[in-house]
Amino acid sequence: GQLPYFYSNLSEYHFYIIDAILILIFAISSAVYFSFRKAKKHNNAFWSATAKKLLLSLLTPLVIGGLFCLILLHHGYVGLVPPVMLVFYGLALIQSKQYTLSEIGSLGYLEIALGLANLIWLGKGIYFWAIGFGICHIAYGIYMYIKYDRD
Repeated sequence: GQLPYFYSNLSEYHFYIIDAILILIFAISSAVYFSFRKAKKHNNAFWSATAKKLLLSLLTPLVIGGLFCLILLHHGYVGLVPPVMLVFYGLALIQSKQYTLSEIGSLGYLEIALGLANLIWLGKGIYFWAIGFGICHIAYGIYMYIKYDRD
């Protein structure tokens, strides 16, 4: 059959997969590194019961969202993948705020809002990703550093 109008091209499909994998690897690596460093600095256990709960609460919506995105890609709905990723990531952040700092919930709501806005402006996913996964995380990191970690 004919591909849906959302379908752009195969190279964009590969770009989103590679980009998502790289972002995920970088995000997990930096989160583990900074969490380990902070735990060591304060003589706390890195792999605590709370850390396990946090990981599970993050992974549940991320895995479901990832599978949903793979299904969208399988059917050629490439343009829907970026907004769906932002929405599920936001849901993961909101769900995990009970095990970490509450400010993470605000970032989650912002990611969801960006994902929903991206659904209005399909085909602009790279810009919404740059804002959501780039600018928002940098601003959030600076804010959290100033609020909690600056000596």
